[in-house]
Amino acid sequence: MKKYCVWLILCLCLFLIGCQKKANEPVTGMKLFYINKDETEIVSEPYTLKSTDKKGQVEEFIEALSIEPKNPDYKLAKPSEITLLGYAFGEAGQLQLGFDINYYNVTGISEVLMRAAIVKTFTQIEGITYVEFLVNGRPLILDGENWVSMMSADQFIDNVGDLTSYSQVDQVSIFFANETGDGLLESVRRIEYDGSIPIEQIIVEQLIEGPLEAEVEAGMQPTIPKDTVLHKISKKDGICTVDLSSEFLNKLPNVTEATTIYSIVNTLISEENIDKVQILIDGEVTNLYRKIAIDHPLERNLDIIKSEK
Repeated sequence: MKKYCVWLILCLCLFLIGCQKKANEPVTGMKLFYINKDETEIVSEPYTLKSTDKKGQVEEFIEALSIEPKNPDYKLAKPSEITLLGYAFGEAGQLQLGFDINYYNVTGISEVLMRAAIVKTFTQIEGITYVEFLVNGRPLILDGENWVSMMSADQFIDNVGDLTSYSQVDQVSIFFANETGDGLLESVRRIEYDGSIPIEQIIVEQLIEGPLEAEVEAGMQPTIPKDTVLHKISKKDGICTVDLSSEFLNKLPNVTEATTIYSIVNTLISEENIDKVQILIDGEVTNLYRKIAIDHPLERNLDIIKSEK
């Protein structure tokens, strides 16, 4: 009986030692999320967490946000000029991340991708379901009025290229040329889009794509060459900056210069918190589009809007 007890205790000790070893093993299968250099998608590289407790893993990921990616085509999700001041745990799997005021220097697509990459990184940790961003001790506010609440992994859907997003529905106004090409007609569309991509990007891409069949039947025609590429779009202090490829300069026949320019301007100013639009060509300010000066932010032109036929 005595030998049996000794054997049982020995087995129990070995079992506990095995469990302790397993509990202290690094956590594999994790990822560090980055942004591609074109700022069009979220990308990732494999990562192994050395820490085994939630607090240690959060702190390790905070440090990892400054680890340069191995792939030269990737860049850090959080720019170095933004400081992550600290973190706190809330109830029900909540994590609060506090950033300094420099957070607001990142806008548009860059900000959305940064936020999505950071949320995806930290929600990998067991016990963290929601992430909230604080800036200067206050909840993150976009466009001066839109408060961003807790974000969960369930809000983010994996798309092509590992781009993550959450679905939103919006009603937008897009202005196409009328049949004579000397005025604009308004098309109201209800679109479902990925929240990781700003609505401004979606509507400019739809403007470039041109009118739908029903819109053509209503007398609408394109205002922008279809091979035009939207390089980047951002919004700050009421000004939306649109960077288009040089194909934009290939004027469409039967469409006036003003119709083309103000199809972009009026479409974007239809969105909230946009008062003016600055158009760039291949990242540079261009003095003229034909006879129209575009070297400064432009305001809405209501006189060019016509009634449907």
